[in-house]
Amino acid sequence: MTDQALDPYVRALSTGSGRSPVYRWMRARHDRIAAALRLVGSRPNWDGLADMAMADGVRDARNGRPSAATMRNTWRRVSGELAAPARRVAPQHITAASHGHDPFRAALDATKAPIGKVL
Repeated sequence: MTDQALDPYVRALSTGSGRSPVYRWMRARHDRIAAALRLVGSRPNWDGLADMAMADGVRDARNGRPSAATMRNTWRRVSGELAAPARRVAPQHITAASHGHDPFRAALDATKAPIGKVL
């Protein structure tokens, strides 16, 4: 089978990520949305963001305009999943330091141990 014959299959398999169109739209624009949310503060206009998504052709599961609740909840999933790897790595680093265990300090101290008396 040629690459050209596989092309429709590749397109079909690559478009379904198991994520909603709203999720994929937000994920692709994560950095810009996050920056805007930092500037706006605690009560963003999720309807305004839904209008932007709709203008880009993004629809909800019923082929309509995403609701403000859908936008807010999807944003929580997107930002939470992107922050999850950082949360998994940080505690390991913090835990070692917070318990006073420093492998580099231990190795340095071992080199300063007194050597036995030479006869």
